[in-house]
Amino acid sequence: MELSPALQPAPSPPYRGYAGWLQLFCAVQIYINPILLPIFVIPRVLRLSQVSRDLAGFAVVESMLSIGVTGFGMHAGIRLRRLQSGAVGIAKGYLLAVLALPFLDAFLMLVFYLGGVDSNLLQFESPAQFFSRVLFVVIWFSYFCFSKRIKVTFPSAPPHTP
Repeated sequence: MELSPALQPAPSPPYRGYAGWLQLFCAVQIYINPILLPIFVIPRVLRLSQVSRDLAGFAVVESMLSIGVTGFGMHAGIRLRRLQSGAVGIAKGYLLAVLALPFLDAFLMLVFYLGGVDSNLLQFESPAQFFSRVLFVVIWFSYFCFSKRIKVTFPSAPPHTP
């Protein structure tokens, strides 16, 4: 027995749900970034700790900022994966935090420099690293603003029913 067209369930809109680029973003935030974080952070802390005690403090504070941003990314990825409301805003906030991190780092370097740490020992992010960071943020922020999947899966307002 076949249902009449009026009784058949409506097909799921295309691009709806957790798949495609959204799935890639979440996988990177939930699994890959937390694995890579200690690979980059621990050697930097150890290297700076061998140079001076002040740089050890700088490295620890800098690492805590990186851990916080990575945790924020994990939170955003989990919320997106669960298709929870407000997840897109959290993901955009995470991306802005990623962009703000080198500026926080520069401010931290200034504080330690004013505290007497040799400026030759403090290293800024290279222009290539900064450019890749900006490119990452621009691409993903654009995705969260203009993607059909994001618009369908995370509607900004509930549909109006008369």
